[in-house]
Amino acid sequence: ELKSALPIALDVIELSGLDEAAAVQLAQHLVELDPPANAPACEVIAREAEGHPRMIEELVNHLKTHALPRERVSVDQAVRVRTEELEHAALNLVALLAISAAPISQEVLRHATGLSAQELSAELTRLRLSRLIRAVGVRGKERIEIYHDRIREAVLAQVPGSGHALQHRALALAHEAVRSEDYEALSRHWRAAAMPDRAAEYAARAADEALSALAFDRAALLYRDAVELSGEAVDAALHERHGDALVSAGRGPEGARAYLAAAAAKSGIEALELKRRAAEQLMACGHASEGLEAARQVVNQLDLSFNESPHVSRLKALCRLTLLEIRGLGYRERDTSEIAARDLLRIDACWSMFVGFAALEPLRVADPLTLHLQLALRAGEPYRVGRGLSMLSTYTGMMRRGTAVRAQELAERAEAIALRHPNPHLLGLCLMNTGLRAFHTGDLEAAGVAFEQAERVLQENCRGATWELGTTHFFSLLCHLAAGDIATILRLSTEWYDDAVARGDLHAAANLRARILPSVALISGHPAAARAYAAAPVENAGMRVLQIQDYWRALSLSECDLFDQKPLAAHARLPGLFKILRQASLLEVRSVYVEAYWLRARVLIACIAAGDTSVSEADVLRDAALIEASEMGGALGISLTLRAGLTELTGDPNTVEPAWRGAEAQLKNDGRALLAQLARLRRGRLGTLPDAERAERDARIWLASAGVEGPDRLLDVFLPGRRFTT
Repeated sequence: ELKSALPIALDVIELSGLDEAAAVQLAQHLVELDPPANAPACEVIAREAEGHPRMIEELVNHLKTHALPRERVSVDQAVRVRTEELEHAALNLVALLAISAAPISQEVLRHATGLSAQELSAELTRLRLSRLIRAVGVRGKERIEIYHDRIREAVLAQVPGSGHALQHRALALAHEAVRSEDYEALSRHWRAAAMPDRAAEYAARAADEALSALAFDRAALLYRDAVELSGEAVDAALHERHGDALVSAGRGPEGARAYLAAAAAKSGIEALELKRRAAEQLMACGHASEGLEAARQVVNQLDLSFNESPHVSRLKALCRLTLLEIRGLGYRERDTSEIAARDLLRIDACWSMFVGFAALEPLRVADPLTLHLQLALRAGEPYRVGRGLSMLSTYTGMMRRGTAVRAQELAERAEAIALRHPNPHLLGLCLMNTGLRAFHTGDLEAAGVAFEQAERVLQENCRGATWELGTTHFFSLLCHLAAGDIATILRLSTEWYDDAVARGDLHAAANLRARILPSVALISGHPAAARAYAAAPVENAGMRVLQIQDYWRALSLSECDLFDQKPLAAHARLPGLFKILRQASLLEVRSVYVEAYWLRARVLIACIAAGDTSVSEADVLRDAALIEASEMGGALGISLTLRAGLTELTGDPNTVEPAWRGAEAQLKNDGRALLAQLARLRRGRLGTLPDAERAERDARIWLASAGVEGPDRLLDVFLPGRRFTT
């Protein structure tokens, strides 16, 4: 939890024992200070203490007062001798502390032992002098614990098993007597005392505290204990709070199943709301079969319908958008208390379907999104209106036929609501959507800044924003990639991928594995790893529709083919890749449109370089013209690289260097630092002008410092143009 909360990378340092030589040296030093009468070899002491300095010291001190045969020197033996010398009250104290496994206040110890304050103080003093216990914490509020785990283990070995439950019961009763708020300890002790009902009650209280303190993973574990301990008596509210903790910790699929367990014990609107939340989490995390089944139950009972055909969905969305244009975006603000619960649930169900469909096909979200906004405006609840306006601004801005002016107008309306009615989730959405609009229009620098701000708000202030954070992370990595920030993307991509897998977020993991990790592997000089990532099957089981991950996988595998100088293999993938794009209508998305035609043009240039006569220069120029006509920021720089590559293959040698120089300047101006440096390298390798050597040297220095391995092979991937033989 600490590692995930801190905004920096952490190294975990294991504090192990001293190595054998140092442990023996310490033992020799202590023995020489005051030699015991019957000291064993220092190697024996060091080995028994397992290199722990305190244990070495304890064994040597023990040998000064107890003559033991050399072969019987052990920590267990030393503790046994000390405990055998204790009176009953002191022995009981040590046993309670060992069984507790956590520091205990003196007040709790007094109630558990029945000793007076004076008697307890005297016994504790003797035990401290014997180095069996120690005090921890601030003066006046010290808590008592066993001196070391090795001592705890030795003491527990001497306490009969039948006595453990009695000791735990005594500690639980003592905690209750002093009105302790250490609910976790109370739960642990009542559980060990074979009182699961009371243990469940305190586990739930401890979980509630952890949830309030935003310790979501801890809360989830404690709620799980409470559910298990409650058995058949578990109530729906406990399942629901367990789901809240799991979802807040980013473990959406587990949280969804907790919600479904709670829904089974409820009826009416409450049950539908829980199923809605479950469906949203399951679909957003790629568990499509379960999620769609739960979603269908909800939308059917709420008289909502969403056609699973993307084309019909788009047609319905266009009709609603037309109606919204006629109606306008005005509304009368109302509080949630003034709106029927069913009406709010219908709006939220549309949002859940939008989030779920975002994991399937980007354009399929238009149907639930436009219905969400239509219903929200009718209801007049500000947060939901702002949520719909903000997402619609991105949908409008990313479409090739959308207008930037309209997208900006919608965004400003949403941001105005966020200012009037502060809500962390709405603010995070507005920032995320600012980044998405900037990304899809080609302003990657502005996108990166917005994504960084959105991540901070969503991570620190929002619960259950799994899809929003996954989206923010994915597109921020693409911005880092374009900027050539390889060190950051190497660290974050692996960290976020491992985290997504651990949380069961198949959608986030598939996105990273299909698009980000292959690119990182190629740039790092590991083509086999790149191909393995891209070739891995998409795990979003149960989805019968085409997914954007299928396109990303095909794109990544094509780039692997180019890296391996197999342009014909990449060319063979193009028909399937564009079939995916057309069937899913993904070419309507401005950034996908530019990316797809850029890939095709790169493959065509590589085929020409390899001597393939089935493609021509005109094919490349046609794609370059399509890219330029997209009016997307950065499109001109990409188009210039294609024209420069053709010039190197087929044009006048005197025009090649200026062509690459122009592409380099435009790419730099567009904020695409990685491509700009590769263009400089391509220009420098021509060697036709006086500054060519310096250009190549500077480019290689920049690329090496950025973490790029084998930049010459990357030229064949991103800036093809030289001739080679297959």
